[in-house]
Amino acid sequence: MLVGLSALFLSLSPALATSSAETCMRTKSWEAQELGLKLRAMESSELQQGEIQTLKTGLFSTRSYVIKTCADKGVQQLDLVVYDAQGNELARSAAEAGRTPELKLELGRAASVYIVGQVRQAAAGSHGVSVGLFYK
Repeated sequence: MLVGLSALFLSLSPALATSSAETCMRTKSWEAQELGLKLRAMESSELQQGEIQTLKTGLFSTRSYVIKTCADKGVQQLDLVVYDAQGNELARSAAEAGRTPELKLELGRAASVYIVGQVRQAAAGSHGVSVGLFYK
């Protein structure tokens, strides 16, 4: 019975999403699962230009990671940066990534990291931003 309820929730979840960014991330989650990736964490926020969303998590040395993002259509540029616990930059998305940057990450060591999404350029007002951390 529990499995049936989980399947029902997951099949309805795109319809329950609060923003197009969250709907986009749920779709990317299903696509990632088909590629053998598993969702480790997902965070959604409403952000204005210049604001950031931070996801703190621990990464294992034996895993490879993919960080996927989505932003509502009002966002023209979303930056994605990964920092270690000391504030050192470990990875950064390409400047031309637009509103859906992605990063692949293999550290070779266990580490606590901060995954930061910053709305660099957007129309006035708040916009949905979702960040998902996947592993293999």
